[in-house]
Amino acid sequence: MTTSSILPSDLNLSVCIDEYDDNLELSIKSTKTKSVNSMSILNINGKYISDLPDDTLIKIRKMLSGTSIHAIKLDLGFKSIPIESSIDAQLSVAKFFGANRVVIGINKSAIATDEVLKSYANQISDKCISLALMPIIELSADMIIESPDDMISFISRYKKIKLLYDPCRFMERANTQPYSKWWEKIKSHVDSIVVRDFKTGLGFFPAGYGDTKIFQTINEFMLAGGRNLIFKPSLGRRYGSVIGKNATFDLGYDIFNNWLRGIKNGD
Repeated sequence: MTTSSILPSDLNLSVCIDEYDDNLELSIKSTKTKSVNSMSILNINGKYISDLPDDTLIKIRKMLSGTSIHAIKLDLGFKSIPIESSIDAQLSVAKFFGANRVVIGINKSAIATDEVLKSYANQISDKCISLALMPIIELSADMIIESPDDMISFISRYKKIKLLYDPCRFMERANTQPYSKWWEKIKSHVDSIVVRDFKTGLGFFPAGYGDTKIFQTINEFMLAGGRNLIFKPSLGRRYGSVIGKNATFDLGYDIFNNWLRGIKNGD
């Protein structure tokens, strides 16, 4: 284990709101008892939160009362050519929850030409700036932008667009080791890292037990001033004798916090 970093006092550890239990209210209540700084909404039972009815959104916001929302993932992809009113409606959901960041995908699509991509990015960037939101692109193996150099060139055109790095998204979809291909090139542009792990041929694992070099990545991130981590312990999949979301969450949380304590103590 690398021990050269010092655990930052302003580390922002966020947890996805549906990670602890299938019952969303119980999941949020249980997560609030952990030592976390904020929560994130990447999806709810596989759905975008913006796809849920208004009365459900009101209930969820009430459950999250007093909680800082680090990031929210919205349906801002290439299902159709971006329409300004549609983008406004999606971003209004982020503001409704008081989110600081919006997670956007730029996956491959038949309509995602260079011109559409530029128009899309321009609108998202401008509107997020006006709403005091930071747009962060979710990196994955099925993006329309296929190389780290092209991604850097793309986001460099915009003032606020940063990246969300989840190495599992590369290994899960394309069995690609992302550390050398992606992380080492794009790390200065990354705003947030998803904390989980993936083992080739076996699936998701708690952080530190897979092949993504996640602890090394986080350590480098913190040394460079990175502060935002999103804890997502493998969607409740089984690990060893652990079964179910609650136990999987607790196991992953304990493993990760023990690692953080080791860094703080110089172990």
